[in-house]
Amino acid sequence: MFTTILLQNIILLVYILLGLVMARKEWLGKEVQANFSVLITNFALPCAVFNSFQIEYSEEILGLIFRSLALAVVFFTALYLLSLLFARVFRIAEKIRSIWIGCSTFSSVLFIGIPIVSALFGEIGLVILIAFNTIGNLFLFGLGESIFAGRMLVSPRKILSTPAIIAAVLGFLFFVFQITVPEVVSTPLQAIAGFTTPLAMMINGALLSKTLSPRLFTNLSTLQFCFVRLIVIPIILIFFFKVFVTDPLLLQIVALVSCMPSGAVNSVFAEKYSGQGQIASEFIIVSTLLSIVTIPTIFYLVL
Repeated sequence: MFTTILLQNIILLVYILLGLVMARKEWLGKEVQANFSVLITNFALPCAVFNSFQIEYSEEILGLIFRSLALAVVFFTALYLLSLLFARVFRIAEKIRSIWIGCSTFSSVLFIGIPIVSALFGEIGLVILIAFNTIGNLFLFGLGESIFAGRMLVSPRKILSTPAIIAAVLGFLFFVFQITVPEVVSTPLQAIAGFTTPLAMMINGALLSKTLSPRLFTNLSTLQFCFVRLIVIPIILIFFFKVFVTDPLLLQIVALVSCMPSGAVNSVFAEKYSGQGQIASEFIIVSTLLSIVTIPTIFYLVL
């Protein structure tokens, strides 16, 4: 398992480096990055979510989905509370505390999780991961904007209109009623879904091209963030869920999700609501790079 996770993370690093080089060559400018982001969030990611439900129906899998959804609610609640706690423990400055908490709470569940889970656990693992991502998206669009804005902003309409949420609902209905998508449709859907992780990592690489400097890896706040998000919180969550999660597959997915670095969308929210997208980008980039080592290490030492 350690070798598989490490290999998948090295592949992700290659995508990041490719994005960095393309940005330096000015082949991946701001406009292209924006178009890639639209393609990921509105098309590639929803296709990946929907495709994960195109499996044979069984009561066992249905029960697994419901258990995963319930567990994900507990997981993201605990993750948010731990993020609040450690922001206070480390006395994070008020001006960046909301950014720190938001970037710690909302991680890159699918972009990095998909290739690892697919390689380790196959279709069943992806279904569990999608269940976690669905709850994660509900938290993100229900609570995330309020965290970054520093005031209550909850829009049920916006939550329900999110492409990934719509795809999850449709995929679940297709699974329950065993509606199989014809090959002429499923083939292009799978092809589009395949762009999700490469494009997301290339965008991170493009962001890195603008901020790559020795200072990026010596900033105390960024290092504190990565230490808490990539090491302390995963260890706490894994040991916590070990107490009552008896299904080995569920526990391993929980462990993987707990190790994820900060999600790329955090920089968008941070810039939109507080004009601090650059700080969020540093958290995202450094945590993504370090997670290449911390994810397999945490798995090897804790599980």
